[in-house]
Amino acid sequence: MHSLVSRVVDVQEAILAAARARDLDAAREALFIDLLITMSSNRCAAMADGMPDRQKTELRALGYA
Repeated sequence: MHSLVSRVVDVQEAILAAARARDLDAAREALFIDLLITMSSNRCAAMADGMPDRQKTELRALGYA
């Protein structure tokens, strides 16, 4: 399973590669994906407030909270 942390690193590497190549379309796409990951993480963290501790721990381990 490709973890969230690995995906974030992949996206950050894509942003850097696009910037180095001066490929604005690829950079925009990678930045948009990065934004979606950030929004998903923030939403999961907000939803985790009412969860039992076991579920919060699992979300943290997955990189969501």
